[in-house]
Amino acid sequence: QLDQKRPDRVQYTFSINAGGQVVVQFQYMIAPFDANEARERLWTKLSEIPGVTIEKRLGGRPSFPLAALTDGEHLLKFERIFSEVVDETRNWKPRAG
Repeated sequence: QLDQKRPDRVQYTFSINAGGQVVVQFQYMIAPFDANEARERLWTKLSEIPGVTIEKRLGGRPSFPLAALTDGEHLLKFERIFSEVVDETRNWKPRAG
């Protein structure tokens, strides 16, 4: 998760469980990933990593095997996606009005 300065701004991202699964925390994501369009964009990017097959449960907590990231290039792609989530969350500003 990404902890920010305000307690209401905790962004849930990814977790790894004891069964060796990377869990995508769509269910608990906040802005800018509270909208289905943003979650679908994230889902699409993750699905493009070779070996990652992930259910399209944008309101849940789908998972994929951590073993899918053992290839260095696959892990690098995941790290880039994770960084994008962090950057988008940290740079998000509420709309005025």
